[in-house]
This record gives sequence, structure tokens and C-alpha cells, in this order.
Amino acid sequence: MKKVNKILLTSLMAVPMFSVSTVSAAQTVTEQLPDTVTRKVDYSFVKAADETGSTIYRALSTDGKYVLYCSDRTNENVANDVLTKNEKVPYGYAYILKNSYPTKKLISNVNASEFGGTHTDCATVGDEMLNIYITQSALWGYKGTISNENRIDKDLKFTNYDPTSGAAVDHYCAQYEYNGTTYNTYGGAASTTYVLSNLLWDTYINNLITGAKNVQDPANTSLTLSAVSNWTEEGDVYKSDLILASLSNEEASAATYKLKLSDAPNGTKMYTESGSEISESGVDVSFGTRFYITVPKKEVASGKANFSVNATSDVTYDQAYQYVDKTSNHQPSVLVGPEQKQILGSLSLTIVPDTASMISKSIYFIGFIILLSGAGIIYANVRPKKVKE
Repeated sequence: MKKVNKILLTSLMAVPMFSVSTVSAAQTVTEQLPDTVTRKVDYSFVKAADETGSTIYRALSTDGKYVLYCSDRTNENVANDVLTKNEKVPYGYAYILKNSYPTKKLISNVNASEFGGTHTDCATVGDEMLNIYITQSALWGYKGTISNENRIDKDLKFTNYDPTSGAAVDHYCAQYEYNGTTYNTYGGAASTTYVLSNLLWDTYINNLITGAKNVQDPANTSLTLSAVSNWTEEGDVYKSDLILASLSNEEASAATYKLKLSDAPNGTKMYTESGSEISESGVDVSFGTRFYITVPKKEVASGKANFSVNATSDVTYDQAYQYVDKTSNHQPSVLVGPEQKQILGSLSLTIVPDTASMISKSIYFIGFIILLSGAGIIYANVRPKKVKE
């Protein structure tokens, strides 16, 4: 993309195998999404001079709360402007921003030096620019507007500028030191080695794109209750197997759920695994807590053996939204915030008494009949015969 106001030239850095850490300060994933955000573009991470294509910029909100990544590379205009919360975008965007900078700092401890000399900006900007390059490339790669084979850069460089005068300050940060090894990745404006961008794509960007394409959208999360196979006879009631409520997607979260019976026989009750009764009046049950159901035997004997139990829960998940400039149609950005909705799970139940107990009673009864019959046969065999005269 290209900027519509003053900008920037070029420079470069180098890179290693890196550690992962979490980061605070400016965010892309927030606890509450703003209605509007004002963007400020300051420096760029760009291709070599002989190449064409979009430039990656670092853009922050003017209040410093948010890092604003471009969400649509097909719009090449980017500038300082007011962005308004607009439409939802696919969950893959949220997945990438949750697993990259600044939520997670993929590259740490950059010690870069300027090509042919030294400049403090190389060291201070090194970490951030490499992480921004990874994240922005992954977002565009997920959408399909760039790829490892057809990317917008070869030798990577960055430029910043004096915000007062607008003059560009160019930095050719070509060396990167990591664990005692110096990586030289800049080979000039027309370099054909491309060591830096290849390393970033192979080590980080491809993994983010693959994960974003394979992850299941938590907006489609379902609530399931494990099936009941057996009912056990205990005193004057039938008791079900233990039942567990669970969510189908680990990207969604919920702390508790509520239970309600439907068309249940009179006297039906629910209990936690520890034996505490669960009321239908809105008592929350913690996820991970199993429960069971009891039904009076007399109700089952009268033919009331089919009913259902329903569970409801308010699940929370992360949703990415596009932020657009509604005045000049500049490049939109993307932020991620929490979304909540209620989901329902239902389990149909049919009471089947403990067959093992019933079989044992039948065997006992049959055995008793056989015993009586056997006693009659024995009596008949030992009874004295009449003597014929």
C-alpha cells in the first residue's frame, strides 16, 4: 500500500531463532472495542528499491492504546484518519492477532546495527519492526493477497521520519546479533539472497496462516451433554449415569451453565456428583462439574419414562472487527474484542432400569421354581409303591 501524506524510505535488519514472550502497552486484542479510533502512521517496513508492491507501516492510535494493522491490502491508500467500527471479519484474523505482536512478541532481544556504521534506532526499532512485519504479512497471507512465493519484499528495510519536519530518516540495519552469532542479511538494494524475509516466513508467518485457516470459528460453538447409558435402582428411585456438560470449541469460554428439565416425571431431581441438589430456579453449575438425575420408581412404573434435560450457557469468544475510514476510503484496520452469546444444549432421556439387578431376581425366581419342582420329583421317587396282592 502507499501512503497519501509524507513518508518514508528504507532500511533493513537481520534476525535469528527467537524466543516468545507476552507484551503489554498498545494492543490489538482488547477487553472492550472502541466505537472509533484515530490512526497515526509513523514509520514503514518496505521492499528493496527495485521492487514494486505494498509497504508495511506501523500505525498506532493517537492515544497509544492500539496497534492498527491493515485488513485489506487491495486498498493501497493509508493515512492518518478517524476509523469507525464496521463489519465483522473471519475468525482467522482474530486467531493471528491473538498469536502475534503485540499480544505475543515472537522475536525478542534484537541487537541490530546499521550497515556501515551504527545508529541507535536500529536497536530500538529492531524488535518491533520484525514482529510487525510477521503479523501484517500473516494477515495478508491469510486473506490470500500475498504469499511466500509472491511477497511484497525481499531485502527488508525500515524508515522513520521526523514528525515535526516530515523529513525521512533512513536506516540500513543489516546486522543482527543473537547468542553470539552475527547474521548479515542485507546485500544491497538489488540483493538476491533474501535471507531475512525467507527466515521470517518459514519460521513464523506460514505457521500463523495455517493456524488461521484451520481454526474453528468459536461463534459456532455448541453445548453438549454426555449421553446416559444406564439407570441404576437405588431404593425408591432410578439414578442416571453421571452427565458432563462441555463446549465444542476451546476458543470459546464459559464459567457456568444452568439446567432445566422438560416433561420430567413428578419428583425428578438433579444433583451434583458430590450430592448437592441442583435447583431449576437459576442456580449456576460450574463447567467440569458432573451431575446425575433421579426419578421415582413409581413414576416409571406408571409409564412416565421419557423426558429431557436442557443446559444453557453464556459463552464468550474473541471477534475481529474491521475499522474503516468513512470519509476518504483509506485502508481499513482491524481490532479484536470479546463477543458473547447464549447457547443451548439438550439431552433426551429414557429410563432403563438396572438390567443386572432384574436378571438376578429372575434367576432367583426361576431357581426357586426349579427347586420346588425338584423337591416334588424327589418325593415321587422315594414314595413307597403299593404292594400288589
